Amino acid sequence: MASRPVGRSEPGRPRPGPVATDHPSDQVYLYDPQRCPWTATWNVIGEKWKGILWWRLSNGLGRFGELQRAIPQISKKMLTQTVRKLERNGLVERRRIRSAPPGVEYRLTELGETLLEPVRSLSRWAEQHTDALLAAQAR
Repeated sequence: MASRPVGRSEPGRPRPGPVATDHPSDQVYLYDPQRCPWTATWNVIGEKWKGILWWRLSNGLGRFGELQRAIPQISKKMLTQTVRKLERNGLVERRRIRSAPPGVEYRLTELGETLLEPVRSLSRWAEQHTDALLAAQAR
């Protein structure tokens, strides 16, 4: 099936295909993380626990137990899965600690630290617009 431009897809189906961006020579392919920077980025940071865990690590190193205590709502299994996803995406680094008892600690990588300013900007936007968002959702 040939790609259709966004806005011309069948109801209920994703809209694949090229979409012009603000720059005339750019082409973005929605729903394709290999071609769309937004989709690729959102897949890396968009889950609930990824963002919370990443934000916690932006304050410095964190041992597994410390992270679990800092985020009591997350299960041990989900914390493990989330940290592994962040590692696999290059945002977090894991280091074994040779101590008694042995453990691991996590920290943001250089790539993970590059997210600090964009996330702070988004956080400022959220702080300024939370009331409007909640009001809209209540309608």
